[in-house]
Amino acid sequence: MRLPLVALLLLAAPLPLASAQESGLAGAYDPAASGRAVATGVLEATGPAVLVRAPGVPPVRYVGGRSPALDGARLAFVDATGLRVVRWRTGEELARLDGPLVKPALDGPRIAYVRITPTGQRLELTDLTTGRTRLVARAGRGVDLGRPALRGGLIAWHRAAGRRSEIRLTSAARLGPGRVIASSVTGLQVNPSLSSGQILWVEQAASSSYLRIRKVAGGRVRTLATLNSPNLILWTTALGANRAYVTRWAPTRGRAQVVSRAWR
Repeated sequence: MRLPLVALLLLAAPLPLASAQESGLAGAYDPAASGRAVATGVLEATGPAVLVRAPGVPPVRYVGGRSPALDGARLAFVDATGLRVVRWRTGEELARLDGPLVKPALDGPRIAYVRITPTGQRLELTDLTTGRTRLVARAGRGVDLGRPALRGGLIAWHRAAGRRSEIRLTSAARLGPGRVIASSVTGLQVNPSLSSGQILWVEQAASSSYLRIRKVAGGRVRTLATLNSPNLILWTTALGANRAYVTRWAPTRGRAQVVSRAWR
């Protein structure tokens, strides 16, 4: 299976359809995790929504939301006008950023996101306390910056153009180009997540997808899941307290589910 950039841009746009026949969180996609709480995007009869699940708490739904990010009691998601940050249990709005902003990541007072511009994409980092916005990375047309990860004072993101891709990691305080965690010129290294000193991501190679994890500091790369199929891929990821989450997607059918694997 070949995934050129055209496919990457397509993957970011459509909303998957529910698939009730599959196990796991059927019909869910774009997971986010913080501790034992998990948020996903879902597609309902009335349109997209964000659903937050946590032990001992009834599920909480935000109609019209997409692309969730979780940080403890706070939830960020994309809506019709930009990004919204709320206390997910109560719905109290904490912040709003308007504009063509997608793919948020949330950690403490910082929120990272991708801004869509006429000439490409910008990965930005905003302090919600001070309002200061800094540029992390930029990309021209034909390059995808992907969904960033923000946790523990670090920010990670992928950069993909055609079949050339890399995942970078740097300090959220100092920024800069950072260091390369994974790279490829024959496949794709995409969609990182961060938690507990670990980094999780997806590797695509031919007709196979791999869910990879390793310590941020380095060391052995472990494979948590392997999917060998010309019709299915692993895509967006999230890393929780002891489970890793990933979207399993059938792009040609527009069907998705979130599956999980224990990572410790």
